Amino acid sequence: MLKYKATNGLKFNFIFALLGNVGYAAFQFLLLTVFVRLYSTEEIGVFNYVGAFVLPITLAFDLQLRSLYLTGTEEGHYHSYHRYRNRVNIFAFAVLLISTQFTDSEYFWYVLILGTMKLLENQSNLYYGLFHKIESTQRVAMSRWIKTGGTFVVTATVGILWKPDFLTLLWVYLGTNILLFVAFDLRWALQFGRKVADVPTPIKHMIVLTIPMVIIALIEKYYINYPKLALEQFFGLEAIGIVGTLYYFRMIGSQIVGSLSTATQSRYGELLKVKNYRGLDKFVALNVAIGGGLGIGLTLVFWLFGESIITLLFTEAYTAYMDALMLILLASTAGFAYTFLGAVFNAFRQHRWKVLFQGVSFAVLLILTYYRHETVNEVLLNVLYAEILTLMQFVMGYLVLRKRRVARS
Repeated sequence: MLKYKATNGLKFNFIFALLGNVGYAAFQFLLLTVFVRLYSTEEIGVFNYVGAFVLPITLAFDLQLRSLYLTGTEEGHYHSYHRYRNRVNIFAFAVLLISTQFTDSEYFWYVLILGTMKLLENQSNLYYGLFHKIESTQRVAMSRWIKTGGTFVVTATVGILWKPDFLTLLWVYLGTNILLFVAFDLRWALQFGRKVADVPTPIKHMIVLTIPMVIIALIEKYYINYPKLALEQFFGLEAIGIVGTLYYFRMIGSQIVGSLSTATQSRYGELLKVKNYRGLDKFVALNVAIGGGLGIGLTLVFWLFGESIITLLFTEAYTAYMDALMLILLASTAGFAYTFLGAVFNAFRQHRWKVLFQGVSFAVLLILTYYRHETVNEVLLNVLYAEILTLMQFVMGYLVLRKRRVARS
C-alpha cells in the first residue's frame, strides 16, 4: 500500500487540474496561432489532417490507465500499470510506423513527429495519476505549464526569428518536448514511484481490463476526428486548415471539462464504495450541468464577439467560417456534458456500454455524412445530431446502471 496519501481535497485538486489543463490548452492554442501566422493554410491543413489521422491510433493506446488507476481500489498497483504502459507504448509506436504506409509518403515525417508527441503524452498521463493519488494535482499543473510553456517559447522563438520550413519547426517542437519530458515528468515519476509499494498485477488482468478501452478509444477518437478527415476528403486541405483550427476552441473547453472530470474521478469511486447513490446522482447531475453550461457559455461568447476574436487571433479569412464555429461549439456542449458520464462508467467498470453508445453514434454520423456533405456546415450539422444522440444514450445508460446497482445492494 501507499506510504502516504494525498490530503488535499476535491476543491484543491480541481483548481490545480484546471490550471494545468487550461495552461496546456492555452499554450497549444498560442502555438497554433504562430503556425497560422507564419505558414500557409494548406500547410496548416496538413498539420490538422495528420493530427486527425494519428490521434485515434495513439490515444486508443492510452487505455485510460490514469482513470483506471484513480478510480480503482488497487492502490499499490502503480508499478504494474507503469510496466504495462511501457509495453503498450512500444507496441503503439510500431503500429504508428505501420500506419504511415496508409498515408501519402509526404506525410510520413508529420505522422512520426505528431504520433511520438502523443505517445509521450500517454506516458505522462499515467505519471499524472501517480502524482494525483499520492500528492495532489499541483505537480500535474506544474508539469503541464513547464512542458507546454517551454515548448511554446522555444518553438515560437525559432519560428519567428529564423522562419524555417514547417517540418523543421515541428522537429524543434518534438525535440524540446522530449527534453522537458525527461527533465521533469520522468525524473519526478522515478522519485514518486519509490514511495509506492510494488504489488504485482497479473498481465492477463491488465489486458482484460483495458481491451475494451482500446475499442472505446478507437471508436470515440475516430468519431471525434472523422469530421476533419471528411472535410479533407470532400473540400481539401484549405478547408481542414481553417475548420480544423477552429476546432481548437473545442479543445480549450475540453481541457476545462477534463480538469474537473479528472479531479472528480476518485470521488465517483468513493461514493460507489459506500453505496451513496443519492449523493452520486447529485454529484453527476452537478458535473453534467457544469459541462453543458460551459458549452453554452462559449457559444454565446463567440456568437456575440466571435468575428473580432477570430480576426485578432488568426486572419480575416477565418471569419467566413463563423457559422461552422457555432455548429462546432453547439456540438461541443453535448460532448462536455457526457464527458462526466463517461467517467462514471469507468467507476462502474462498465466500459462495454461506452463502446455501444459511441459505436451507434459513429454509425449514425457516417451514414449522415455519406448522404449529406454538400457543404462544410452540412458535415458539421451531422456532428451536432450525433453528439446529441450520444448524450441521450449516456444519460439513459447511467440511469439503468444506477438502478441495477441499487437493486443488488
